[in-house]
Order: sequence, then C-alpha cells, then structure tokens
Amino acid sequence: MKLIPLIRNPEPFEDSKNLQERVNELESKVKELEAKLNTSASE
Repeated sequence: MKLIPLIRNPEPFEDSKNLQERVNELESKVKELEAKLNTSASE
C-alpha cells in the first residue's frame, strides 16, 4: 500500500473539513479491518 500519491497531491487548506471527514472514514475502515483480523485470528 503506497501513501505517496496522497502526499504528492495535498488538499487545499480550505478543504481541511473534507480532510477530517476522510480521516474519519479511513479510521472507521481501519477499525472494521482490525475487527475482522481479531475475529479471524481468534478462530
């Protein structure tokens, strides 16, 4: 997984609210994936 393209194309500062929304979406996805990993690891 490469994060470089995200860094290469920074958002304009006015869109910091959109960035926060994207961060929230990504954090929820991470939590979902961690939950899946935890359930599959415990089986």
